[in-house]
Amino acid sequence: MKLRSILIAGSLVLPTSLSAQSVISYEYDALGRLIAVSDGQGANSRYNYDKANNRTAVAVQKQFTAAWEAEALPHLVGYADGDGWAANINTSSSYLTYGPYTDSIPTGSRVATWRMLVDVHNSADNSRIVTVDVYDRTANQVLAVRSINRHEFLGKYSYQVFELPFLMTSARVGHRMEMRTFYHGYSYLRVDKIGYY
Repeated sequence: MKLRSILIAGSLVLPTSLSAQSVISYEYDALGRLIAVSDGQGANSRYNYDKANNRTAVAVQKQFTAAWEAEALPHLVGYADGDGWAANINTSSSYLTYGPYTDSIPTGSRVATWRMLVDVHNSADNSRIVTVDVYDRTANQVLAVRSINRHEFLGKYSYQVFELPFLMTSARVGHRMEMRTFYHGYSYLRVDKIGYY
């Protein structure tokens, strides 16, 4: 397989298979120093510098402490496609994934994660493609919600990890939690996995 990489506005698109790639995003500070890298596979790296501009520390955060494959989760719409669960413009709007009904998320500040891709990212259309949320099934409450538009995807057929912070309070310990994916019907969308850290 011939490997090619493409630099797109601070993002490097690297192939991971014939049909799917991952976006590597780089973040720089006002001095042009690299301060963060998100690899699209599930890891964030953050860099710190001293006053002499020497890199003093790097912290790597795994984005999937626990993860569930999208095709193994419950869904109301979609179909198995490649390494994930997908929908296209002929699919009606509904939950592409929901669940996993986990009752083992530790208390504290958490971040739900979705690894997803779309087919077109640079069109003039910036429609809302997907809405993700963290839902407490036991208490029937949405803890956090985020809408993701087409332009938030940095490359076509390139996986990215999208994050949604939420607070898991001690009152929710033992509750059945979901990380849901609501598809709006405006694009091809594939979900590889869902998790949290």
